[in-house]
Amino acid sequence: MQTDFDGNYSYLGNMIKVTAFLSEATINIFPNPVGEEARLVIELYNGSKHVRIKISNDSGKIVFDDNRISDSDGKVTITFDNTKMNKGFYSLQVSDDSGAILSSRLIKI
Repeated sequence: MQTDFDGNYSYLGNMIKVTAFLSEATINIFPNPVGEEARLVIELYNGSKHVRIKISNDSGKIVFDDNRISDSDGKVTITFDNTKMNKGFYSLQVSDDSGAILSSRLIKI
């Protein structure tokens, strides 16, 4: 998917991975668009151990909300079942111990 400056977008084919990053963390979602199952990998670079992951639909309803602890490498890996999610756009928000918030989008097909 390509988004233009005016907010219009066009779908260019299968996107297999979306990566969002700050100096504190990286989020990888794959595949994206997601089908029945997706994998989320969060890498923390600031020494935080706890993360909260929230996924909400375009109406703002939270469809996934979980707290996780990172492994010794600062990674959190989640494979989640999307069969109960409706098709559409979703917002992903990850927050850590320091209060840093990282956001990304995913598409359910």
